Amino acid sequence: MVYEDLRYSYDENQDTIKYHKDSPSKANSKTYYRFYSTGTVYGFIYKDQDTVLNKDSFNPLNGGFGFVMDHKKNIIMDYSTINCGGFSKTGFEIRNDTLIMKHGSGGEGWRVLYYYKAVEVPKEWLDYPDDIH
Repeated sequence: MVYEDLRYSYDENQDTIKYHKDSPSKANSKTYYRFYSTGTVYGFIYKDQDTVLNKDSFNPLNGGFGFVMDHKKNIIMDYSTINCGGFSKTGFEIRNDTLIMKHGSGGEGWRVLYYYKAVEVPKEWLDYPDDIH
């Protein structure tokens, strides 16, 4: 399954919904997540919103690597280039065809929820093994 960033977030602390039209980290980009049944996760960020997707778009070699580290609590560790690179722990939830990525400290302070929608792509675009990281 592939999920595309809807560019909307919900800030639990401020009780606000925000569309990320011009934020520096989201401006003119598209972000996708791909989950494998083995628990690995790849994030794909394309800097140009007009990027035309193709088979190579979801090649794990072009994405950031992560893995589900707690299946009961839906926690992933994924690699980010932010702050000179490293892994960050993120909660997630899947409701029907929507992926919700939960960033922040939860009940200890603040949390922002980012929303992604399942997108259908040709099956052959996903014919990559999940162990080429």
